[in-house]
Amino acid sequence: MRILIWSHVPPAATSGYWLWLKAGMEAAGHQVIALDALALASLYGPVGMQRVILHYARAYAVDAALVVPSNIVEPALLQGLRQLGCALIGLRYDDAIYVGPGLPLKAMGVLRGLTGLDAGCDVVVTVCQRAVTLFGELGLPIPHYLPVPYPYPLISAEPLPQEPVIRLSGSARYVAGDRDNWRISVARALLAADLPVELCHDSWAQVPGLQAFARPTPTLAGFFHGLRTATVNVSLPSDYLPQPVPGVRLLHLETAAAGGMQVTSPAVELDDYFVADTDIAYADSVNGFVTQARHYLAHPDSARQLGQSSRKALARVGGWDVWWTRVGELLAAKGITLDLAAPHRPPRPDMVLTLSLVAASLAHLHEAAGDMDTAATYFDELLVYDPNDYAGLTGKARLTTDPEAARPYWLQAFSGMASTRELVTPALFGSQAFLTGTDFASESASHCLLIAMETARYDEVITILTKLSPTNVAIAHTMALQLLEHKQGSHCVQALDLAIQHWPEDTRSLRLRAKIHLHYGRVAEADADDARADAFESAARAGV
Repeated sequence: MRILIWSHVPPAATSGYWLWLKAGMEAAGHQVIALDALALASLYGPVGMQRVILHYARAYAVDAALVVPSNIVEPALLQGLRQLGCALIGLRYDDAIYVGPGLPLKAMGVLRGLTGLDAGCDVVVTVCQRAVTLFGELGLPIPHYLPVPYPYPLISAEPLPQEPVIRLSGSARYVAGDRDNWRISVARALLAADLPVELCHDSWAQVPGLQAFARPTPTLAGFFHGLRTATVNVSLPSDYLPQPVPGVRLLHLETAAAGGMQVTSPAVELDDYFVADTDIAYADSVNGFVTQARHYLAHPDSARQLGQSSRKALARVGGWDVWWTRVGELLAAKGITLDLAAPHRPPRPDMVLTLSLVAASLAHLHEAAGDMDTAATYFDELLVYDPNDYAGLTGKARLTTDPEAARPYWLQAFSGMASTRELVTPALFGSQAFLTGTDFASESASHCLLIAMETARYDEVITILTKLSPTNVAIAHTMALQLLEHKQGSHCVQALDLAIQHWPEDTRSLRLRAKIHLHYGRVAEADADDARADAFESAARAGV
């Protein structure tokens, strides 16, 4: 089945969000088209962004679209998707934040705003049981409750040596001037109890009194490694509130997928996954977290058993295949048929050019911002559309720090690029003439030649010059000098032969080749090159 998702989160390979959604659904056999709505809006504006989303939907003939809380969405976009025959599924994975007991009235207003477009979806699914009742009480579209799956087979849970630490992963959600939120309160209590705590996110360095315990935000691989190796993980999905917000959050499932032991606040939704004290440990107060953390830190074998058991418990809910089957049943009850086995499709050929332009724009946008991981994702997308795309190949080459690994990209870019030269645009409307155009062949060739020289691939240098010399007067002579420095006399002569073949008036190359001929005792050849150079120089002085 072909599934469209757009979000404010860039669809990078290093994103835990997209590991859960995109990689997880792909592991279940689906084709996922993931779009970064915020970046698209910054490039094309809100209306243009929605047009791009519809273009992707048409290009891939998507079967279903997920409308998630982080979507930038308007009714016109949903109507356009429906007209394309796309089933619309609202996936409300943040409802616990807004419907938890004791939440302020302001949260209810936010909830109404977020649900304003639910009526445009064919089915709305929540991961919070209380939302089903509360939405009805508020007169909002009533969602269906479904436990959210996690693609645990994608994460290794092989036991590793445990570290005697208590690890808190995720942001501190610190707001200067506010009272401590639940995460910070629990962290302070654990440290006050003199327990070994690591706060694994850059933001903890901003919390007064906790700076010394902050650790840099890990990479995605480092994040899961940390969950696997900590004796105790404390999962605190409370966001900015001073009290715990019961519910299932992604951190719970990520920790279990890695086989990590965790202590968290109890929630009825967690009962769909875990058995208390067998798969997971609960605490309902600050002191309760201290007690549980101290106990399992002193009993690492019990902690490990709990973590390994929680990993197995995820199978009770199943993966995205099970979730989509249940969504298909909900749609069928409304008379909508969803072909869960619909095959993957490449994009329509007549729409690939636009998709390539969008991917190239996003790639260069993220590269300019220094987000190389996300830029690489878009360069990869470009190469899916066209394996010989120049922008995609050179982008991948630039992002590859190892010259040897970058070499195949530069070579392929060079081999597929027709020679281009700078052109002089004539003056128009009283303006001055200016240069336009880029010598792309020389751009990629310069990298190829540099790597070839550094790795002593001298035959490759000559191969590149064979194509480049006809349109670049200086390149062969320049490389001949470098080859001479590398004591590659025969290769130097080959480079000069190419220079003179295409640029016979190149007196520098004629003089240099004459010197090499003379060095090897080829006097007649040397005299002939010097004579040709003399003739060209005399003609130039005479103004011929």
